[in-house]
Amino acid sequence: MLLKLYPVMHKAAQSDNSLKGTLDVFAKDMDVISKKSLDFFAKYEKGGSNMEFAKDFGTLIATLNHRIRREENTLYAKFDELA
Repeated sequence: MLLKLYPVMHKAAQSDNSLKGTLDVFAKDMDVISKKSLDFFAKYEKGGSNMEFAKDFGTLIATLNHRIRREENTLYAKFDELA
């Protein structure tokens, strides 16, 4: 399903401004998440404080979980309507 999700959504967004806006928001959100993820790995690639690592890791996992829930509730629901 995931391999089809974005191509189908982008095609539909060509004639649906609301969907295009939603996809733009998700793309910008992913840019932020990607930067946070890369920053996390760069910060800890050579080790670090266990307590600080645990806190930062928890924050990163919570961010990813939130993104996944939003995709499931918003994008997957819209994809189901289109498919």
